Amino acid sequence: MVGYRKKHKHVDLRAVKKWSKQILEGLHYLHSNNPPIIHRDLKCDNIFVNGNQGEVKIGDLGLAAILQQANSAHSVIGTPEFMAPELYEEEYNELVDIYAFGMCLLELVTVEYPYVECANAAQIYKKVTSVS
Repeated sequence: MVGYRKKHKHVDLRAVKKWSKQILEGLHYLHSNNPPIIHRDLKCDNIFVNGNQGEVKIGDLGLAAILQQANSAHSVIGTPEFMAPELYEEEYNELVDIYAFGMCLLELVTVEYPYVECANAAQIYKKVTSVS
């Protein structure tokens, strides 16, 4: 999705809404499984656009986790710029994907990676976990 977005600087808001709906439908599918599947590395780099069809697909499920009986996962994993604060606390559920989706929307709209002002993962961690 990043490559498509960078090539097409002026993407219609209707297209962004359509993509968002498709991403949320994909997340709903993953999260509706029993037990739920958490992607854990949702970012624009892992969302693929078929420009001709206007269709998006969530890919790269390499870090996905199946949420077991405890109803929370416990490993810190993912791309720092898209990681919800709960991921750093090592006690989270499928809602971390919704946070990452919000960060994807931010990147889509600004055409800039979140936290571009940070030099490293530690600075991102500090910003994400600080209470303003």
